[in-house]
Amino acid sequence: YHFANLSKMESLLLSENQISKIERDSFKSLHLLKKLDLSDNSLHKIYSNTFFNLHNLKYLDLSKNRLKKIDSNILCNQKLLIQIKLESNLLTNICSCVFKNLTNLNYLDLSDNFLSANSFDIFNLNKLEKLRLAKNRLE
Repeated sequence: YHFANLSKMESLLLSENQISKIERDSFKSLHLLKKLDLSDNSLHKIYSNTFFNLHNLKYLDLSKNRLKKIDSNILCNQKLLIQIKLESNLLTNICSCVFKNLTNLNYLDLSDNFLSANSFDIFNLNKLEKLRLAKNRLE
């Protein structure tokens, strides 16, 4: 999937499409994109540079996929991101550096995964208002 010549697009909803793979430069030209919904697909991996050019992204929904891991620098360039939905995946571990630069994040949903108390760190998220961790393996 490549979304070329759509440089004015602000919202892209791709939920429930059985997408299993996203190429690294799929969203390369979507500089104004604010909302990206990839929920309820079959994604099992997202490459680290996939969202790199999405500087205006505010809402990212990756829920209901088959993600086991989130690469450490997958969100390194999304400083405006305020909401991330990662619920109902297969996540067992999340590196603390994934959320490192997300200083505007106020909603994070990690529910219904396989996370334990030692499998993630959430620091420096001063604007975080809602954190969902239900249905994990927290003890």
